[in-house]
Amino acid sequence: MWLGLLCVFCISNPAFSAVINITTPLVISGTDTAYDGHDIVVTDTTLTVDGPHTFNSVELVNSVLTHSVATSKLSISAQTITVDATSRIDVTARGLLPSAAVTGFSGGSHGGPGGPYNGTTNATYGDLRAPIDYGTGGRGRNGRQSRGGGAIKLIANELNLQGQIIAHGQTYGETTPSAGGGSGGSIWLDVGVLSGAGDMVQ
Repeated sequence: MWLGLLCVFCISNPAFSAVINITTPLVISGTDTAYDGHDIVVTDTTLTVDGPHTFNSVELVNSVLTHSVATSKLSISAQTITVDATSRIDVTARGLLPSAAVTGFSGGSHGGPGGPYNGTTNATYGDLRAPIDYGTGGRGRNGRQSRGGGAIKLIANELNLQGQIIAHGQTYGETTPSAGGGSGGSIWLDVGVLSGAGDMVQ
């Protein structure tokens, strides 16, 4: 009985977990379970994970973890997730294009209102207690559109973050005036122990 109480949060080790080294760009689709339950080590490359997956552990070494553009969200459960100082979990500009409510040269809204310029922006949305939504894009001159940030959910017994977790909306930069940027996406961490000198931005 006491063991059960102590392990309510624990993610069980699979019976037969193997170390899978990923060194070239790879997409794990929402229906691909071949990597689930294993120890994933990503080195010097980009790993794209779509939909919910459960791994034994995930380690990023000089690498990027992301999801596909506006088709699936990044949702990973693992005993341990390690992001070294040269790595990042990054879903910048992986969210939505502007809705019809975004007009003129306005930025997209999400948890806060986007900047309306010569037009309107969409209503704010989302739940700070359960951040699961994509950000919304903005509009610029000559029909240009930006994208909002993507969505990340990490469930782990331990997250060691030395690098970054990023869910920025897309921007055009200062050289393109009157161009609405996208709103940031979502970052949801459900972890037992959070350690490291990294940071999270959205």
